[in-house]
Amino acid sequence: ESATVSIIRNDRVTTGLETRADYRVFSRQAGGEGQRTGRLDPRGLKRRQALLKGISGRIGAARVLVAPAQAAHAILGVGGNLIDGRNHRSGESIWFLACVNRPGVKTVHAGYPSEMGFFGSKATMVNPDQALAGRVTPIFDVPTVHSVLGTPLQGPWPVDTEAMYLALGCFWGAEELYWQLPGVYSTSVGYLGGFTLNPTYEEVCTGRTGHTEATLVVYRPAEISTYEILKTFWESHDPTQGYRQGNDIGTQYRGAIYYTNDEQRQLALATRDAYQGVITERGFGEITTEIEPATDFTYYYAEDYHQQYLYKHPNGYRCHANTGLALPPLDATQTGNPTHPVG
Repeated sequence: ESATVSIIRNDRVTTGLETRADYRVFSRQAGGEGQRTGRLDPRGLKRRQALLKGISGRIGAARVLVAPAQAAHAILGVGGNLIDGRNHRSGESIWFLACVNRPGVKTVHAGYPSEMGFFGSKATMVNPDQALAGRVTPIFDVPTVHSVLGTPLQGPWPVDTEAMYLALGCFWGAEELYWQLPGVYSTSVGYLGGFTLNPTYEEVCTGRTGHTEATLVVYRPAEISTYEILKTFWESHDPTQGYRQGNDIGTQYRGAIYYTNDEQRQLALATRDAYQGVITERGFGEITTEIEPATDFTYYYAEDYHQQYLYKHPNGYRCHANTGLALPPLDATQTGNPTHPVG
């Protein structure tokens, strides 16, 4: 039995390492959301170096290497534009995506451009009948306490709080933005807006779940307004990029606001329109943010290692795509409440 390793794209290569489901990129590291670190395993590095022996320098057209079966089968991506779109720096790299090639699968040829996934374009929303089914019950546990704030990670929430679900690209950096805001009671990251039941991170990355990478923000309106929550949202990503943020490409990176009450809905629409006016003047395109009621979907908590990721890994990846433009204050007519302008 063999594990298949697919080389994708022409480029020079450096060596990468996979340890369990974690991996690290060496030399000119490509970084990106996929850069999860694990312990250095010399045996793993030796295996990878053996795989790459004889193909340093420029390599030819995409080809398939077959290596001896290993505990974690892997797909090897090579080049400046990796298939999951997370290479945010020019240069060379290789990485391993664990648990894609299952035992018994002999060959996987993956000569996709950067926006393609293993089952078609990751920049196209999956049809519901083609989405991964998922499972009725979760296959991992969710922590009970926020690693930074010390508050519960799951509800029920205090009566003086409100909740809003926000998707603005990679959820690692998004959650970090919100747990730092005074008046925010709790945050978490998860999967929302799609079709797959109780998905895993690896499934979301295939583009076949329809979910966003979402951040749940629970806040006290007496201490921080909904407008301020939305101001951080609009100013911290580029809402015109559709199914991507920067070099993070895929439907899971689309912008979305999932509101839980009518005031949030009104302010989401009002701030969207106000921000559209500002960014249009500077040459940006149309805002593509979805604005939907959270009650239409189920929020599935992400795995433990994603929760408060940048607190646990301070030097981890942050997507820095944004417009550089500020959300203007709203006047009374824009808020829908003539006695309550905001901003």
